[in-house]
Amino acid sequence: MNKTKVITLLLISILIFITFVSGCNIVDTFKEEKPNRENTLVWHLSSSNVTFWDPHLSNSSDVANIARQIFEGLTVLNEDGYELGVVESFTVSSNAEGVDNTVYTFKLRDDAKWSDDKDVTAYDFEYSFKRACEQKGDISEVYQLYIKGADKYINGRGSKDDIRVKALDKYTLEIELNEPTPYFMEILAMPQFLPVREDIIETAGEGWETNPKTCISNGPFKLYSYEPGSHILLSKNNSYYNKNVKVSYVKCLINTQNKDINLMYDNDEVHIMRIFPYGNIDEESLLYSNYIGTSYIVLNTDKKPFDDVNIRKAFAYAIDSKYYCEEIYSDSIQAYGFIPTDIKLSDGTPIGEKRKDVDYLLNVSSEKARELLNIAGYNDDFPQVKLTVDDENYGNIFKSMLENNLNIKVKLEVVTFEELIDKSNTGDFEMITNSWRADYNDSMTFLSNFSTNLNDNNFWYNQYFEDAIANSAVTAGIERDEYLIGAEEILIEELPAIPINHYRMCYRFNDKLLENLKCDVLGNLILKDCILLSDNIKVNDIEGLENDENRNIYGFDNRNRIEEIDKNGYFEDSAGYRFDKYIVSEHFELYYNSNNELNELYASNSIKTLEEEYDRILSFLDVDEENMPVVKINMYDNYEALRQNIIKEQSVDYEDKSINVAGYAGNSNTFYYTWKYKNGKVGRLAELDTTVLHEFVHNVTMALANEKRHDSWLMEGTAMYLAQHKDRQEPYYDELLEQGIPEIYILKVPSEDVYKYGYSMVEYIVETYGREKLVELLREYGDIEKVLDISESEFRDEWVEFLNDKINY
Repeated sequence: MNKTKVITLLLISILIFITFVSGCNIVDTFKEEKPNRENTLVWHLSSSNVTFWDPHLSNSSDVANIARQIFEGLTVLNEDGYELGVVESFTVSSNAEGVDNTVYTFKLRDDAKWSDDKDVTAYDFEYSFKRACEQKGDISEVYQLYIKGADKYINGRGSKDDIRVKALDKYTLEIELNEPTPYFMEILAMPQFLPVREDIIETAGEGWETNPKTCISNGPFKLYSYEPGSHILLSKNNSYYNKNVKVSYVKCLINTQNKDINLMYDNDEVHIMRIFPYGNIDEESLLYSNYIGTSYIVLNTDKKPFDDVNIRKAFAYAIDSKYYCEEIYSDSIQAYGFIPTDIKLSDGTPIGEKRKDVDYLLNVSSEKARELLNIAGYNDDFPQVKLTVDDENYGNIFKSMLENNLNIKVKLEVVTFEELIDKSNTGDFEMITNSWRADYNDSMTFLSNFSTNLNDNNFWYNQYFEDAIANSAVTAGIERDEYLIGAEEILIEELPAIPINHYRMCYRFNDKLLENLKCDVLGNLILKDCILLSDNIKVNDIEGLENDENRNIYGFDNRNRIEEIDKNGYFEDSAGYRFDKYIVSEHFELYYNSNNELNELYASNSIKTLEEEYDRILSFLDVDEENMPVVKINMYDNYEALRQNIIKEQSVDYEDKSINVAGYAGNSNTFYYTWKYKNGKVGRLAELDTTVLHEFVHNVTMALANEKRHDSWLMEGTAMYLAQHKDRQEPYYDELLEQGIPEIYILKVPSEDVYKYGYSMVEYIVETYGREKLVELLREYGDIEKVLDISESEFRDEWVEFLNDKINY
């Protein structure tokens, strides 16, 4: 071979190599930085174990949250409504029958690419929409509601060709609707309408989306790696048409406990987490959505006794939704209807402003509730009814309200979330808890759940309601608004379900590490616009929780405090308070700060008191010493330091509940307390004895109950009874009766009333039923009916009688 040929071949090889590199985007790969502390946003996605995120297999929030980050549809939601996604422009026209606003023609962007740099085409969307119609349940249901021909195919009366979704050419997609739908552009932003690639799915098969090699996507991010049971790591999609995405990596934590996440957040290891705020946490960075969800209790009107509207209204009067919103589900608002107040009508007016108030949704009234039972023909012979829930704690609150205010028996059936959905869909229930978060920003997303024609519900039918819904589908503007308002009025009057509260999404985020975080009009996070403030990042351990030796079965913060003090001279709590001294006894470790000369005195006295009372408390509660961990105690010399640590570790500020705490037990192996109260008063040694014994009793009862917290009256009452082991005399009992005895459900959550009444409730149990029954009640998490064989209403009556006997004794 001569020299000229060699040079020619070399040049050809170089050109081929350059072309290959350019075409396959390998240059970007070489330059791509690896995930590290500075370039990775850490998001606590879910406490559940997310195992797939194919957008056409499930509409669960976890699947949708991942799918929205790695795929992009024809439209996407923003803070105010929708914006165009893969679409460059669109037109709306009439169908062949001349019905206006039923044919949408979309022109796709020619720079929209898949993550392997192939073009996103109209054919991809035609395939995806028809694939989604093959799925069962909610995924395909939305198609048959809106897309012409989908109903025929889904119900076996037609073929895929009947589905009026067609790619007219590479970049033009046509969709025909069943009828005009003013909110259709927001419907298209739902996860069910996201595109996927036919060649990938047909080749890779099930699980294609969990493998980075086959998870080809078209959104701002793509799949980088997946660690089952730990996290999903996304990376910036360099083929995405919008080059302004600032975050290189997003680590989505899954299958993690909220306690772990709280600690990680405080250590700057997590940027974003969803929370349910309890009390005012002013110093936190919180991002709120609009009120976009409604919780309610569905009543099966096909079954007695709920076929009678008077019974349904009686049950509404018995549910104290105002109390529930203020004390149980903080940051939600009382529901006076089914559509959240932030959902707007065509002129921008919130629908709540047009709603007529009704007494049985506004106010709780035992008297009016029982009157309605009498009108329905019941006196003391009302049958036991069953309430099906997937959350036992919330279920017990509702059970207690109904039993106390109606003087009836309610059986609680606790099932998994999946079982709850199945029972709801098949009508296998008498009463069942449910909730709905908006799929799109229109009243119909809530009203359609009660339509037999649209949703195949199995618990209620009303022709006037169906007519109003049908008329809203063929009208627009103010006329349509009137039909929607009228439909909700029928729901409120007929009450097939009792609305409880409207809720919103709340995210806690670290504004020292992150800026420009937004959520869309329906509360979904928008991550593509986020900016990481890398200069402020301190920890952000990308390896996650797997090797954290500080966590064990006893609690979320089990650091070796003694080792830290010996090594570093101090250990620091979540709020920055430092402890540099400790006392160790047989069963306790107590940590304090040496800056205050009184600390050592109070610390020594506390340890002495605890050891002296240790055996008595464990014996009373039937807890073996071998089942108790060593209890680690933080002693503070000022109230505010204690308060701030509770806020940081528990996301709770008890001041908002008018409770000025002197101590707090988070689990069976830790508690915190202070000897200087909010008003600056220094506690006497006898008062501190009571405080430390009170918190230690909490440790023991949590060990007894496998780390679960009891109803507040039982938890605090037991602690007061054992910490203040002396008889309570008049005028204590007289004062309780004069102030009025609250319903039991009011005493199940933290409040000043719990401390006022709890002692006498536990005293009544011990003196009437015996110590063993109190212990059994603690083991059964406060199930009065199961342990004492009486209803909560009967329990309350007996307790009142006990108080009267104490006065007259």
